[in-house]
Amino acid sequence: MTVFRAAGQGAKLSFKLWGVTLLLVVVSSAVGALATLLLPFEIVNGQTRVPPPTSAGEMASRLIIGLGLYLPMMAFSLFLLGGVLGSAPRLLRNEAVSTGEIFQEAKRLFLPILRWGVAVVGVTLAAGMAAAFFFGFLWAVTGRSPGMKYLISAGFWGAMLAAGLLLLYSPVILVKRGGRGVMDSFKESKRFFNANRTGTFGLILWLSFIGALIWLAWAIGVAPVIGKIRAMMGIAPFAKGLPVFFFSLVLGLPAAVLSVFFPLALSIFYGGRNGHTGTGS
Repeated sequence: MTVFRAAGQGAKLSFKLWGVTLLLVVVSSAVGALATLLLPFEIVNGQTRVPPPTSAGEMASRLIIGLGLYLPMMAFSLFLLGGVLGSAPRLLRNEAVSTGEIFQEAKRLFLPILRWGVAVVGVTLAAGMAAAFFFGFLWAVTGRSPGMKYLISAGFWGAMLAAGLLLLYSPVILVKRGGRGVMDSFKESKRFFNANRTGTFGLILWLSFIGALIWLAWAIGVAPVIGKIRAMMGIAPFAKGLPVFFFSLVLGLPAAVLSVFFPLALSIFYGGRNGHTGTGS
């Protein structure tokens, strides 16, 4: 299984899951619109941002609102991820899969996928914090030099990225080997990654290139049109609420498409390479 074939088949199957893509972009647009209404945004140098809180009570309020929006959205994304990965084998066999059947797969796999999501966050954060502590200790014992201090942040994000790469295939494995637990999927993902490092990095680069092309095409061909429509309607560039929702339905489409395309490509690549490594699924 080559990276090009995995990406090509993943793109082909993504078109069959248009219902999932549509639902994802609608829900994410709604959450984004709610965020603009519930959180205080300000415009700085043409960009929107949430100003720093001025009191402990304000910080707690924003934290509750932020988590209230973020956690359900992440749970919904994991729900759809389970449906996409659970439906992939049937799609590869050219079987017709309805949106309702995808949701049935999502319901069946939701709890395992949710446990996986929590575990992935925990493992990657632990790796990042361990690296940050290590480099922070070195920074302290070497005289607290400004140059050394930057290694703390770099170590944190680098360790998180490394842990994420090792666990890259774990959701695919968890779904394919439903009888095994999250930790077993982590171990198998690490083994498969180490056995297919070149192919994995090639797949990541190719998928990233495709994703960048999609974003670029949208930024050049679609975003200016949306801007002109907004201006014709007399809507401010950073209007809150419904304008954010409706415009995000179009501007957020690439993210929704890639959220379906990437896991399908990973699943296809793992399934194809797994057959050659003698570790049947």
